[in-house]
Amino acid sequence: MKRISSALFALLLAFAAVGMTCATAYASAPEPLSPADFASQVGALMRTAGSDADPATRLLVQCDRRLDPRGAVSVFFGGDDLWVLQYADAAAAAQARAFYESQSAVSIVEQDQPAVSGPERVTTVARVSGNGTRTVHTTHISWGPSFVGVDGLSSGMRHGTNPEATRVVAVLDSGAQSDHPFLVDRLLPSTVNTSASGTPNSAEDDNGHGTQVAGVIADTAPTNIFIRPYKVLDCYTAGSLLTAIAGLQCAIADGVDVINMSFCFADTSQALQDVLDQAHAQDILLVAAAGNSRTDAPTYPSCCDHVLRISAVNENGELAGFSNYGDIDLAAPGFNIKTSSLGGGYATVRGTSEAAPFVAAVAAMLRAAHPCLSADDTEALLKACAVPPLYASLNPVYYGAGLLQAPNLTDPAVRAMILPYCGSADYTAYDVAVAHAQAIEDFSPYEAVTVERLQETLQIDVQTLTACDQPDLDQVTAQINAAVSGLVLWSPRSFALIGPEKNLSKYGGYQIKTQVRPVYARIKTTSWYSGNPDVVSVSVNGYIRYVSDGTANVYCRIVFDDDSVVVRGVSITCEMRPFDRILTLLDAIFHYLLFPTRASNE
Repeated sequence: MKRISSALFALLLAFAAVGMTCATAYASAPEPLSPADFASQVGALMRTAGSDADPATRLLVQCDRRLDPRGAVSVFFGGDDLWVLQYADAAAAAQARAFYESQSAVSIVEQDQPAVSGPERVTTVARVSGNGTRTVHTTHISWGPSFVGVDGLSSGMRHGTNPEATRVVAVLDSGAQSDHPFLVDRLLPSTVNTSASGTPNSAEDDNGHGTQVAGVIADTAPTNIFIRPYKVLDCYTAGSLLTAIAGLQCAIADGVDVINMSFCFADTSQALQDVLDQAHAQDILLVAAAGNSRTDAPTYPSCCDHVLRISAVNENGELAGFSNYGDIDLAAPGFNIKTSSLGGGYATVRGTSEAAPFVAAVAAMLRAAHPCLSADDTEALLKACAVPPLYASLNPVYYGAGLLQAPNLTDPAVRAMILPYCGSADYTAYDVAVAHAQAIEDFSPYEAVTVERLQETLQIDVQTLTACDQPDLDQVTAQINAAVSGLVLWSPRSFALIGPEKNLSKYGGYQIKTQVRPVYARIKTTSWYSGNPDVVSVSVNGYIRYVSDGTANVYCRIVFDDDSVVVRGVSITCEMRPFDRILTLLDAIFHYLLFPTRASNE
């Protein structure tokens, strides 16, 4: 009996001790730091620890009560009930993690993990004089914007409900060079630096990666699309789960429209997913690079919910050799992209880091033209207008919905797609769409939209569209479907010829270039012929030569895999130049000297 009493007494003491521990460890939590103060604390912690510090020495713990720090050398508390605990070594952090995992009041316990941005390759770097003023570019500095058709979107933004509206793309990266000539008047001020390097409370770039990403957006989007940098990567393009979460919280608080994340984590994270969920709830579109390891292994945040995962393609629309794949949403240019570089110059780089900002820029343009578009609406339109792969080998695992194609807002079919989301007084768009379809004898200049994609996009619940105050929404939706039914096919191919820039001389030749979009369209046969062989001749591969003075058309006939035929012509002017006349005279003299008998007989 005495033993039983002693055992019961010891058990009561144990329960009392546990209760006292819980009462001490889980008292009311302190007031959380604001996103800006939390980011500042994270930056100070990272700079103290240094770039080489092991992320495994830090814990991220979600708990709405005050924590027992379990020997942590640094503790602070931020929004979403997120505690950050820094330990002296990984072993101490592991012991604390085991303790927190056993506590019912703790919902998340994670070790911090490293983030990387690359590796990207810089192929060339060109310096320019930085005089503090913006460099005016009449054309894009990279092939990417034209490839995805942003000029059609930009010129058609006047068809939007508010074409002059501004939108902000947050670039979570290594910061941005604020005085770069290419970025002047495009960057919004930012004091967020959660990385292990740089000036506290300054997003000034000390690596160059963020400046490159910002340059892609500036090159792609018009001047009403602004860029706000958040420095979450250090001078070695290294960061962590913690630096990214703190940057995301600041971007959400700032009310940005699109967030671009050109970095990767190897492992999933519930703490990261929670803050991305918050961004999605605030109607922010999220874009992330898939990574550059040529693998289908998942990377994060690109594989998190609500995030567009972007792969990279080359100038031929083929998956770049370095690009990750698997669970891709869209593919975009990421090979040999010229963009701004640290120091006021320009570099040609490659990587999915450069592909993601193309998508971010186009999304921001769409949301500027049509403010009623939500993040989910914008994602649906981007996927609906993507150029679908035509080859079976072009697997969705590589390309997702297809190659990014900026919607042309002047195209009646695209306007019919957007109208349910944003409304318009221009109901004649449907009649124009039908008339356009009936008049098509060749290929539509707009490459991406097919009837199937339009119909898929329009399978929406009209009850969810009332937020845009579209009058008589049921009738308008019926008109849209009627217009779509009238579209036989909006072909995904266009074809053009590029002739000589100057007149063709007697002793010159020129290879006419064909431009077929998308570049991987399947072709059965290609044939060439001259409209006037007495003026210009053309070879079987499109090489033209002078025959006599005059002007003639050269034609190219292409038969595609579906037996559709397209013929394009280009006008060629042949002209004998003074120097050609001298060469002709010398040629005649040369022949006379070599073949005098033949010449006299003639």
